[in-house]
Amino acid sequence: QWDGGADSPSWHDAQNWLPDGVPGPGDAVRIGVHGAVVVLSNSVTVASLLVDGNSAGLVVSNSSTVLTTSKVTVDNAGELRLADEARATLSGDLVVTNAGMLRLSERAELAVGGDCLAVSLTVANNRLEFAKDSLLTCDGNLTLGAALVDQYVGVVVAVTGDVQLADDSHWFTHADGWYAV
Repeated sequence: QWDGGADSPSWHDAQNWLPDGVPGPGDAVRIGVHGAVVVLSNSVTVASLLVDGNSAGLVVSNSSTVLTTSKVTVDNAGELRLADEARATLSGDLVVTNAGMLRLSERAELAVGGDCLAVSLTVANNRLEFAKDSLLTCDGNLTLGAALVDQYVGVVVAVTGDVQLADDSHWFTHADGWYAV
């Protein structure tokens, strides 16, 4: 679990974790400290990842970052953000729920090996934001329920499986943005 014990926001600093030590393949990781922003700059393998807790966030800051895990859950106002030009590959499912947010900055690319779900059990505030020339690739199904999607110029969302949009989901485009499924 993230405790932010070091003076840096780096995922890779052992003192930022409880107990001290960078999480490994067998660890279920939770980033839930209010307002914590964790920076991931190298590839990691963990059992699962939960980003939650009122503005806690994980920022992928580097290109060619691979996050190997069965599932990433962004929950309870948590945020997963790819910085400008960051490239990340997630091996498992991506779940954004209960006011969680996925934000792809300009020219960022996220490839998800499993399903992509933006669903809510209690609130209709899930948010997916795609900045200029960003790319989301989902090798599984894309399900949007109670989600708000904001996209800008040159955005591509590519889905291999089925796409399901619930009645309470909204997809907004700005300045000639578009998506493909």
